[in-house]
Amino acid sequence: MTIEWNDSYMVGLDILDSQHKELVERIRVLLEAMRQGRGDVATILGVLEGYAIEHFDTEERLMSSKPEIDFSKHKEQHYFFRRAMTNLMDKYSSRGESAKLALNLQQNLWQWLGSHMMITDKKFAKILRGKESAQMIQLSA
Repeated sequence: MTIEWNDSYMVGLDILDSQHKELVERIRVLLEAMRQGRGDVATILGVLEGYAIEHFDTEERLMSSKPEIDFSKHKEQHYFFRRAMTNLMDKYSSRGESAKLALNLQQNLWQWLGSHMMITDKKFAKILRGKESAQMIQLSA
């Protein structure tokens, strides 16, 4: 499985598209570092976690511009990703690098992020752009 940006991930809001591209790139760099057995994996993990939190904060600030809409399911997905990142960092800290850990990252975090961008964030972006009403969109992808 190759981790790379694809324009089909675009949600149509420049700030989110830019941040999504950066998240994809940071996951790719992390996986490459793990494959190569580089010594900076812990640093890259920390940077990825920090950037993901910054991105989710951006999305949640945008959500606050639509207080009439319940974004709780979307926020739950952010919480899940944060917990997965914390788990990954804990495993790395306690067990070190392994092929299993890299595979876990690739399968779980990458698949989650792709699905989140393609489904949940696209629906969210449509609401923000005013293309659809919240009643027409189920935000709990």
